[in-house]
Amino acid sequence: MPQFTYTAMNAAGKRLSGSQEAGNRTQLISKLKDEGLFVLTAEDKSDAVQRKDVGAARKIKIKPLATFCRQFATLINSGITAIKALDILYQQSEDKLLRESIGKVYEAVQ
Repeated sequence: MPQFTYTAMNAAGKRLSGSQEAGNRTQLISKLKDEGLFVLTAEDKSDAVQRKDVGAARKIKIKPLATFCRQFATLINSGITAIKALDILYQQSEDKLLRESIGKVYEAVQ
């Protein structure tokens, strides 16, 4: 059975954190609800570890991301389609990770 980590709140409003085995996320939430807890977050431990490993090494810097968002909004507000705007910004991006991410979004949207 998968091991889940969770954050929950009891009836008194106190936050509790812990881990528990359950068949899936829905079963975990049901178990905790039966114990009088309201689940705030629940994650499979193996998924959380994989996401931390991937995300920690590859973060887009805030300045290029903010620039992208501003330029994307400007292009969309000028009447250019989202696909065309992503294509333009992909071609202009100097940040390698941002460029890769824009390419993935472009493919997903298309």
